[in-house]
Amino acid sequence: MNKDQVKIAVVISNFNVDISSKLLECFTNRAKEVEFEIKNIQVFNVPGAFEIPSIVKKLAVTKKYDAIVTLGSVIRGETIHFELIVQQVTQGIREISVDNDIPVIFGVLTVENKKQAYDRLHKGSEFFDSTLKMIDLFSKIS
Repeated sequence: MNKDQVKIAVVISNFNVDISSKLLECFTNRAKEVEFEIKNIQVFNVPGAFEIPSIVKKLAVTKKYDAIVTLGSVIRGETIHFELIVQQVTQGIREISVDNDIPVIFGVLTVENKKQAYDRLHKGSEFFDSTLKMIDLFSKIS
């Protein structure tokens, strides 16, 4: 895998933007640490987590990217909304990855409260490492 030619799309939820933006910051900081070209990361903003799969699908079919990363957070509230959103987003992303033969990294934090989300912001860097590992693995198998 030639890192200089790798293209990554990031689909990020604007809901809970304070958390999403920090995840993206950790993601791009890790990219810089390993000397990955930031210009090879293209960011697509969506209103909320529910909208992530539709944009991931559109990006996957373009075949322009070596991987797609999803970033955001879904925080449990007092209704069943949390379960519905998490289930749909998770299932949608999995199906898109499998159906389109592209690594899609699930970087949507699913947490009980904002404190748990803030405690997991460092995962943004882990999502970057997972992205490169999956791109490398896909290229070896192809």
